[in-house]
This record gives sequence, structure tokens and C-alpha cells, in this order.
Amino acid sequence: MFLGKMDAAEQELSHGKSMSIDLGDIPLMVPPSVIARHKIAIAVDSIIDGRFNYKKLSESLTEIRNDPYVPRYLKVEAGYVLVLMERIERAGDDLESMSKKNDACERAQEQMRGELEEMKYKLDKIEEIHIDSQKRRGMQ
Repeated sequence: MFLGKMDAAEQELSHGKSMSIDLGDIPLMVPPSVIARHKIAIAVDSIIDGRFNYKKLSESLTEIRNDPYVPRYLKVEAGYVLVLMERIERAGDDLESMSKKNDACERAQEQMRGELEEMKYKLDKIEEIHIDSQKRRGMQ
């Protein structure tokens, strides 16, 4: 029964969809490979939904990679998911950093626009004064 649910959940995940099946009721006596598949499915589902906790999933996937009773192909799969998760986390950090830099650039740009307007105003006034002084000299 549980393996049927597991297969259905993995099928949905393989198509990039979140799991519509509840895998919370894992039986007590299952082989390590099934537990590993369960943990990987939960990890992929949380990544697809965008609600993953990096630290918890990292510990869970690292545990799978280090378990001597888990088949090699599942260790590789856990490693791929872990690398993917790390890259997503790094990309999120980079995005946040770029957003902060962009905000700082926008503030600097606004400040420079204000200074430009002020300088234009001062230049116009200087031109007016110059023109007035030229007119006065011409009249004398």
C-alpha cells in the first residue's frame, strides 16, 4: 500500500508537480531504500513548493548519502538534490544581495538627479546674471 503511494508521489514529482498524496504515514518496518526514497520525495516536494528549510533538508540528504545500507543510486540522487538545493539557496542569497545593491544605486541616482536639477537652476541664474551684466555694459 505504502509503496504504491510512494510510486504515485514520485511520478508526480518527476513531472514537476507537487505531491497530492500524503506520505506522512510511513510504516515502521521498511527497508532503508524506501526510507531514503521517502526523504528524497519530501525534499523534492518542498523544493518545488518553495518552502524548504535548507538546514533540515541538508541534514536529511547528507544522512542518506552517508548511510551504508542505502543503494548507490539513491545516494547519487540525494547528492543531486542536495547540490540543487545549495545552488537555489546561493541564488536566493545572490538575488537578495543584488536587490540591496540595486536599491542603493537607485537612491544614489535619485540624489544625483536632485543635484543635476539644482546645478541646472544655478547655471540658468548665472546665465541670467551674465546676460544682464552684458546688457548694462552695452547701455553705458
